[in-house]
Amino acid sequence: MNNRQVAQFLEFPKDFESCKDLVSILSSVTGTSFIDKKGILSCIHPSIEKVVFATNQTDPKANMKNLTDESGVVATQLEVMNLSSDPETGTNHWNLSMDDPNWQRFLPNLLPLSYNLLLNSCQQSEHFHRFLDHLAVVSSKVPRTIATANRRCMCQLPHIMGFTEKSLENFQAEIKLLGFYKKQPGEAPLPGLTKHRTPIEMAFCTIREDAKSLHSHLACQGTANLVVDACTHIWNGIEVIPMSKRLKISVKDFYQRHSMTGHCLAVSYRPIFSKLAGSLNGKFIEIPLNHEHSKIENSLPRSHSNESLSDAAFTQTVRSAEEVIDQYFTGQILCGLVVMHYEALPESVTIIEQLDQICVRPVYFSKENELRSRVFAEKLGIEAGWNCHISLAEEEPTTSKKIEVAHEQFVKQKPSAPKFRRRIALSESNLESLDCQSLIRGSPSLRKMSMISAKVGPIPNIARLPTGVRNVRPHLEDVDNVPLLVGLFTDSTTAAVEEMVEIMQENGEVVMVIGSSRNPSNSTLFSKANISICVDDVEESACRLTDHISDININEMSSKLIALATDFRLDHFKVQKLSTLIVCARHRMSSFRHSLLFLLYSSLMFSVTILLSTFFFLPIVFTHSQTILSSFVHLPLLFLGTLFTSFEPKSNIIRIAPKNSDEIPKVEKLKTVSTFILQFVPSAFYINVVFLFMLMSNSNMMCSFSDISCIFNTDGSAGSQPLLGEFNETRTIGNVSLSTETIRHIMGLQIIYSYLRGVQLADLFSLLPLILLLSWLVVIVIVNELIKLRRIRQFTREQRRTKFEFDTKLGMNSPY
Repeated sequence: MNNRQVAQFLEFPKDFESCKDLVSILSSVTGTSFIDKKGILSCIHPSIEKVVFATNQTDPKANMKNLTDESGVVATQLEVMNLSSDPETGTNHWNLSMDDPNWQRFLPNLLPLSYNLLLNSCQQSEHFHRFLDHLAVVSSKVPRTIATANRRCMCQLPHIMGFTEKSLENFQAEIKLLGFYKKQPGEAPLPGLTKHRTPIEMAFCTIREDAKSLHSHLACQGTANLVVDACTHIWNGIEVIPMSKRLKISVKDFYQRHSMTGHCLAVSYRPIFSKLAGSLNGKFIEIPLNHEHSKIENSLPRSHSNESLSDAAFTQTVRSAEEVIDQYFTGQILCGLVVMHYEALPESVTIIEQLDQICVRPVYFSKENELRSRVFAEKLGIEAGWNCHISLAEEEPTTSKKIEVAHEQFVKQKPSAPKFRRRIALSESNLESLDCQSLIRGSPSLRKMSMISAKVGPIPNIARLPTGVRNVRPHLEDVDNVPLLVGLFTDSTTAAVEEMVEIMQENGEVVMVIGSSRNPSNSTLFSKANISICVDDVEESACRLTDHISDININEMSSKLIALATDFRLDHFKVQKLSTLIVCARHRMSSFRHSLLFLLYSSLMFSVTILLSTFFFLPIVFTHSQTILSSFVHLPLLFLGTLFTSFEPKSNIIRIAPKNSDEIPKVEKLKTVSTFILQFVPSAFYINVVFLFMLMSNSNMMCSFSDISCIFNTDGSAGSQPLLGEFNETRTIGNVSLSTETIRHIMGLQIIYSYLRGVQLADLFSLLPLILLLSWLVVIVIVNELIKLRRIRQFTREQRRTKFEFDTKLGMNSPY
């Protein structure tokens, strides 16, 4: 198995080349780092998970006291409808379906919500991205806020309701856009969630002129805290009713819970009777912090008379931001809320399971906060509970900061209307004596979050794990190695992930990095890893209602350029082959390692055999030609025979890659030495003993008693004849004697070589030496097989222990 076979297995082009030994690196991989989510582990776009709307339909068995408010009117309640997304077989579509089979009874509630999503659809994504860039700059100056792309393609819901592109034919082609935002500081974090940042308050609106009426339609999507404050009424499926304070609190609480772990959007609507000036089209307007909420009106105008056509509202042109806020961002009607989550791809879940089975630790570096990351990690199958995830974001300084931002927002902010001037603003001297933390800590919404988080939100991670990448090394040195065992790192920037990969490598981990081929910031991470793979994103089909045209050539070119920093580029569906490839590479490297050990053992045994013959003052056991033949022909052939073993695992025991280390462990050294002493050294001694016995049995001794002198002749059959005539009392020990050269050939048993050297086959296959050698062969085979069985049991026990340690859950000692 080599790089070419790896390329064939992964279906690479024939001209694929790599300067790395992919087989050896893949066989030693101990951890896999996934550094991207969208298109790699999840769909590119989040899917709708819940839809919330107001309804008067309640359980008929419920108590009537719960159905009426103080005025005796039937109370409006929030209905939560769950939806599921499943991949469509053979296509890139994801089918959205209602979990409730009787969902059509809520059709009057869902139609206005769906129509609103159609008016403010993903066709305006390019304009929303510009708005998002603006919010990103604003959020960098507002404490604990972040600009979140929570508005995505939601056209599948109108598609289920039966809407098509023709549903927009009544509207003129020109669309006017407005963006609203508020510099509201984020909520103070809960204990253990120090890095949580709330999405900045925003609302994105589209205005479409109706060709058959005198008014326009404003469709709004945004954060509930901002949108709900702009709503005075709500649609309950039957009529538009005033929105009570209790209902507003319920909507905001629901948004607060679900925006922590996913994306939640409030959807509202209002008719527009004035014209928007062209200079304001596409502008982003800031809502002042001291903006008064709209008062709830008890009734709405049901019709207009002919006299009303001359009112200023129908002919007025809105030309200032204050007028836009007063006329467009007040008096809206809440249609409902939409909750979206990223769904894990089935292929990604399979990859995580396969890597976990072969003891390659899957690690997910998430760029999101702890709560959202944990929800998605659990969908992938990565443990993300107590003591199982680390935030790489650096802790903020503990010193209190003066509220310079609040000073700018409260004091320097000009009221948007004359009625705001009646409000009492904080003085500059009071603001100087306060800090951000004290202002936020007393907010009532924080107390509500604290009460509901234990019921709905995930439990914060209060384990004693390091926070921030700079604290990981001291923790590894002074505490334990848990940071190397976790599978989830949150708040991961590119620099933090790069340093974390270095920390893993410093501690013996062989890291494989898998990332998107369309993320240019991954290039530095790819170059840091032991082996890096860029994966093409899963191509989702275009919107069900509109056709999006993307430049495939540009995406392909950018992917090829980013792939230059990686070892190879894979299609998303080929990533599942990595686990099989790693197992095969482990087997091949293990076979190669044992073959090298056999070559070392046999070469050492050959050397020890010759050394022992010299040590015992015997003739050299093997000649120079025999030594060369064994060293360059026989032993290499045996080495190749053990190298190309078939890969047929007979048990569930897998080969687990050890950590990378510059030093050989002491246990391995002792095992290697003991193997050589027990399995090879006895054969070296036995060969010398048999060689001595053969020499003695094939030598003729002739003695003269006059001078007590003896001559040993071991030169063959001539030794049976007396060499000196005066030795009359010579006694012949054997009738036919073998020469030392012949005995050497017998000890080597190199049949072809011996025959070519002129040795008689009858001498080579003498009965006595064959019996001696074969008997020892039986003994050494039995001994080696017993040692082999013992080593197999030891290997199995070690692998099971390693697998048990790998599978040990980090949260099993949780105090909960």
